[in-house]
Amino acid sequence: MTENTGKDYRSHQAVLICILIIAVAVAILLAGYFGFSWTVAAGAFLFIAGLAVTGIAHVHSDAPDKFGPSESAYRLVIGTVITLIGAIVVLLGLGVDLVILIVVLLIGIALIGLGAVHIGKRTSKY
Repeated sequence: MTENTGKDYRSHQAVLICILIIAVAVAILLAGYFGFSWTVAAGAFLFIAGLAVTGIAHVHSDAPDKFGPSESAYRLVIGTVITLIGAIVVLLGLGVDLVILIVVLLIGIALIGLGAVHIGKRTSKY
């Protein structure tokens, strides 16, 4: 379990907040300057935010928690899910057919689930 105090934890959160500010700037640029819809901009924000959470996952503890996955595995999976949702929202804003979006979402969830199972096997206490 990650200790939620100390200089390192605050530094990692500061990095994440800075990346989220960049994501907001990119979303505003996409909608305000390049003329994309706000749906595409929101999807781009979610995509960048998910990548940030996924990318910073490795700095957290990979020791399994007593009743669940490690902090690192949890953040990796959640970040990947946020990235997938962001990609789906961008594609929705670009007018991609709903059937294609559903297929991409289902395949993405299945791949994330397969990855999470393998992460859990490697680090599980039991």
